[in-house]
Amino acid sequence: MSASIVAAHGAHDGSRANQAVEELVRALNHGMPAARFRPAFNLGRPTFGECAPGIEPGTVVLPLFMSEGYFVQQRIAPVFGASGAAVAPALGLQPGVLAPVLQRALSTIASQRGAVVVVLGHGARRHAGNAAATRAFADTLRATTRRSVRVAYLDQMPSLSDVLERCGDARIVLVPLLLGGGAHERDDIPRLIAKRTAPTTVVSATLLDHPQLTDRVEMLWQTARKRYPLRLGTRGSKLALWQARYVAQRLVDVGVPTRIVVIETVGDRDVDRPIELFDTAGPFTDDLEDALSAGTIDLAVHSLKDLPVRADLLGSVAAVPVRGPVGETLVSRDGRTLADLPSGARIGTSSPRRAAQICWHRSDLCLLPIRGNVERRVAQVLSGRYDATVLAAAGLERIGLAARIAERFPIEAFVPQAGQGALAVQIRPDDWFARAVCSRIDAPAIRRAVRAELRFAHTIEQLGRVAAASAVSSDDQLQLHAAIIGPEDGSYRHGSFIGSDEGAVVSEAVRSLVGSTAAVSALAEVDS
Repeated sequence: MSASIVAAHGAHDGSRANQAVEELVRALNHGMPAARFRPAFNLGRPTFGECAPGIEPGTVVLPLFMSEGYFVQQRIAPVFGASGAAVAPALGLQPGVLAPVLQRALSTIASQRGAVVVVLGHGARRHAGNAAATRAFADTLRATTRRSVRVAYLDQMPSLSDVLERCGDARIVLVPLLLGGGAHERDDIPRLIAKRTAPTTVVSATLLDHPQLTDRVEMLWQTARKRYPLRLGTRGSKLALWQARYVAQRLVDVGVPTRIVVIETVGDRDVDRPIELFDTAGPFTDDLEDALSAGTIDLAVHSLKDLPVRADLLGSVAAVPVRGPVGETLVSRDGRTLADLPSGARIGTSSPRRAAQICWHRSDLCLLPIRGNVERRVAQVLSGRYDATVLAAAGLERIGLAARIAERFPIEAFVPQAGQGALAVQIRPDDWFARAVCSRIDAPAIRRAVRAELRFAHTIEQLGRVAAASAVSSDDQLQLHAAIIGPEDGSYRHGSFIGSDEGAVVSEAVRSLVGSTAAVSALAEVDS
């Protein structure tokens, strides 16, 4: 069996943290000599870069970190993933691993009635993932104690100094959620709380002091050996397989082995019936979600726009990777643009959204239903059955049919479906392992944009309207292009909205395009 890597941050000064990791490795090798564990450090020897070359594919790497943050996602996963290693989730995300810390914190809080509780994490301004375990632990404390719990960080805002200052003369219970043993615990925290005159009780929360740390690391190793490779479910169309292979490669690059499982959906089996006549909102996703629930697959890759718009929005979506082109295109038999098509030209579309926008631009065209995957629709146009059809740019580019595009519509003029161009990697909601490792390929800016689109679409859908939206993020500003098609009269209203606050931008779009009390109430229900 190949050697397994225990990866830690470490320190150049040979601190207690480095020694504790080395002691942990010795204990693991004593208990599981066949696994042959060895340490690797960001600071200290041997380094990640020194350990990665020459390791055998399938070697398990165990990140001794609190969260899937900068060091796991930017340093460990790419370095070892490129060598074919299987990188497990960060230790701090494993269920139950923080239970002793929680019990120590609860015991201290109970004895310090009236004290303000502050959870301190390391955090890092360079990667939002560094704060994940801290926030989750604080949420658990709030739910368990039903008391106010504040969060502070050593390397991002709000800083510990700021939080302590806001607490004034109140008594404080400080829970440092750190891996432990290093300069932060030895020097930084005592220095910061020494300035206070009010009582401050520091809970011993060092993860390296975990009474069953060796058992927990062994359990993480066993879980990774059992779960990898993750089974990635997909439809069998050319586009769906491209998308699945793209996601699979992205995951392999960050140390997540996968294998693809093809699942036929009801939408694939019935290619003639119009989509609106199916008795489900998810003809292309239901069978994949059923396979997830049954445990047949671990992940499902969808075109995000195929997922039914739900109140929980992206709750079961563990990753929204880098997005493809968002816009719509025209594929025509003879290369003509929409403006150049002759009056009465036959346009194939089964989308009320696309139909309404085509009619808004050209009310003299003949709209006819069309079904089938992207290749089939293009073939039906080229064969002369239709003069043109409207298709997503992302799908055409992904399967090598970009040369068939006669016209690319500006988003402002032809608003695409919410989520278009984006992929969704869906998991079982309670699968912590899959959620952790899939976060390595999540694109937070794309997730934010798509979430705004879905919030808008869900709000309008609740009012019985057909809606479409597209959002892009630039310089931390969210720009939402939104459109509403009247369900009865086919009226078409659209506009662009921009701002830094997602909720405010969506609210402005709803009020501007619908302008009713019912719309505002529906948006409030989505936000709640």
